[in-house]
Formats: sequence, structure tokens, C-alpha cells
Amino acid sequence: MVSIKKTVAVVAGIVTLIFGFFFFAWLFDFWDHIEYKHSVKTKEDVFQMIEERQEQYMDLVYNMETLLDENGVDWVSCDKTEYCDKGFESSLFKEYPIHSVVVKEKEENGVFIDVQLVFPPKPYEYWGIYYSSLDMPFGWGGKGELREEKGTYVEYGSYYKYETEKITDNWYYYQCHTR
Repeated sequence: MVSIKKTVAVVAGIVTLIFGFFFFAWLFDFWDHIEYKHSVKTKEDVFQMIEERQEQYMDLVYNMETLLDENGVDWVSCDKTEYCDKGFESSLFKEYPIHSVVVKEKEENGVFIDVQLVFPPKPYEYWGIYYSSLDMPFGWGGKGELREEKGTYVEYGSYYKYETEKITDNWYYYQCHTR
């Protein structure tokens, strides 16, 4: 009788540990860490990502512009699930740590599409790439005053330092450190 109670207690403890592990893995996006562990870690990786997959990124641009036109709004934001729910597919979401994609229409600046990445390199809190239909760099949030410093455009705000750099035609890399 005692051994049955011990066995039940041990099994219940093991099941609790397993469920606890999966709960915390879900809570802290542990699966993303495993899935994207060897994906992009540096600015150079991001440049290579665009150069190797530019056609697929242009498909993403086209699809996001389509969403903007269909919805008749100034901007649209999608994560992986929302992008698929709107009827589009892209292997980019499976291969790279894309948090979300935002498209904004700027009257004077054309279309701006921001692909926000997760797991930025230290000390940056935000990083990603963006598409500029007029092939011009944008400041933080698609606006702001930039000044050029050795091929990199920099913007200083009251709580941030933003840097952006051209990758190839219409595509730019960005990183932002906030205080």
C-alpha cells in the first residue's frame, strides 16, 4: 500500500515538472530560442539574409502593400500568425526571428515596411530591416532627423540612439539602443 502511494506521488511529481517545464517554455518563448538559435545574430548576418533571400522579401513587401490597399488605412502590422490568417505564406517567418512586419504609407516618402527582428545583439533593444520605396533612409519610427557618420545614418533622441545603414537597393538595416 505504501509503495503504491509513493509511486503515485512520484508520477504526480514528474507530471507536474513536465507541465511546469512546458508552461515556462511557452511563457518565455523558449521555442523561439531553439528555433532561431543559429539564424541571425549580427548585423553581417542580417545583410547576408537580405542578399540571399531578396526575392522572398520583395514578395513580403508586395503582400504587405496589398494589405494596406485592401484595408484602406495608413498602416498595417502583422506577426507570423496574422500574416498567415490574411491568406499569405512566407518561409521567412519560419527561417528567421521575425517578430512582426509593419507597413506604413508616407505621402511624401512613399511606402515604408519595417521587419522587426527578435534577439537583438547587445546593447541594442530593437533591430531589424526596412524597405523604403523611395530608397532613402528613415529615422526611428520612420521619421526623425538623421545625420551621416561614416556611411551610417545616426539619430539621437532624448532616450535613444538609432543607427541605420543601407544594405542594397531600397533595403536598410537598423538598430536602436534606448535608455
